[in-house]
Amino acid sequence: MGVSHSIAKFGFCSIIALAPLPFGSTDIKVVAVWVILLGIATVLAGNRQYSMREIAILVGLAIVVACWAFVVIQQMASPPFLADILVDPIWRQASRLLDEHLTPSVAVALNQPYFAAGAQITCVLSLTCGLFLGQSRTTAHTILNVFAISGLAYATFGIVSFILDPTHVLWRLKASYVSSLTATFTNRNTAAVYLGSCAIAWALMLANSIGKPSEPNAFRKFMARRLFFAPSRRTITCACAFLIVIAAMFMTSSRAGVTFSLAMLAGALLTFFRSIITASYRSMSITLLVLPAAFLAIFEIFGSKINQRFEVGGLSDVGRIHVYESTLAIIRDHPWLGTGLGTFVWVFPRYRSADISALGIWDRAHSTPLELAAEMGLPFGVVVIIGWSLMLYLLANGMSRRKRDQILPMTAFWIGMLAMTHSLIDFSLQIPAVSIIVLGLIGMGLAQSASPRTRLPSAKMRLDSPVRKMENTAGISARSGMELLT
Repeated sequence: MGVSHSIAKFGFCSIIALAPLPFGSTDIKVVAVWVILLGIATVLAGNRQYSMREIAILVGLAIVVACWAFVVIQQMASPPFLADILVDPIWRQASRLLDEHLTPSVAVALNQPYFAAGAQITCVLSLTCGLFLGQSRTTAHTILNVFAISGLAYATFGIVSFILDPTHVLWRLKASYVSSLTATFTNRNTAAVYLGSCAIAWALMLANSIGKPSEPNAFRKFMARRLFFAPSRRTITCACAFLIVIAAMFMTSSRAGVTFSLAMLAGALLTFFRSIITASYRSMSITLLVLPAAFLAIFEIFGSKINQRFEVGGLSDVGRIHVYESTLAIIRDHPWLGTGLGTFVWVFPRYRSADISALGIWDRAHSTPLELAAEMGLPFGVVVIIGWSLMLYLLANGMSRRKRDQILPMTAFWIGMLAMTHSLIDFSLQIPAVSIIVLGLIGMGLAQSASPRTRLPSAKMRLDSPVRKMENTAGISARSGMELLT
């Protein structure tokens, strides 16, 4: 491991730890700093040989980047390279009203794609850097540990600051969500997804420290002994950290964030202990009965505010459905290249449904795929969906095949699933801090999934190796004795 790798590792881990600190890194200046630092870390981490699987992943990533660059260049070109039919009609209307010729462009707001591109560039750089650094299992574990420990620190800070002064986020006065924990984020939904991701990481680290019994029938006694009667120091640490993070997650009062986090947490634990659960029909039946009961019990104990929000607002806000309909209208009128990256806040008032309440500011579509298709066009939206599907497939394949360090691709898969599913009905992945961390972990998980060291030696090989070593030692001793006698 060279000096450049160590510098890249330190820089990337520092970004993973610090990204949530300045209000989720939503400021454009902070995003610019992360772009520069991630670019340097990616260059320093990339000077080595790649396996065929890594090359295939990089080629796929290059295709997505090429499509993204083509769309953004077309949106910023004035006049555009393609046919005038793709130009937004607002430019012709403005020219006619002002009685002045305005150079048209695909984007509704001129040059806005340039200012909004930084957040998406950080996603690509974080994924690539995580892929480069994650090939080393030591570095991969360091990345996971840094993420989990920093998440514990933000959860602890969020709880303490919420108790002492719930009206502020760091030094800023809260504009909303005064009754909810947001840690260093502005929105409670983003905080819930981030803390839920940390809970998944700590839960899998706890499960890994406990281990699995050799006999499936002894699972309950094994768990009782390793978790309650004779726990190790690492088990106690992981359990305490998990409880702190999960408590902070519930204090966010985010319906979708907490619900999706608990669902993915259950999926992660079921995946880790799948060999025990699927060992018999009895184990599967008990799991199917206990899991929903535990889910409801946790909600009743910790989720009183969330239950109140479900009772008052139901599963979803009515206004959000109308926003989706308005966003679909934008996509219908701009299907190929969209309205321009970062222009949703400007174009939405033109399509805003009259059924949406006048209260509140709708500066996002509350659905990342819909907003992406509205701003970048349907073809690029399809490309991104295919890319996410392939990444999750590779992670699922890696965690199913891998025996050693199984929690590395497993953590990346379930955190990626949490971010993706939540972004279907909200905008957590549009917050740079969340996208940097999630895609960095996915890159690390892809590297471990593509690693050729996916299986431990078989039991026969592990038993044979000491015997062979003894036979070789005995053979050498015998030959030495014969030489002495002769």
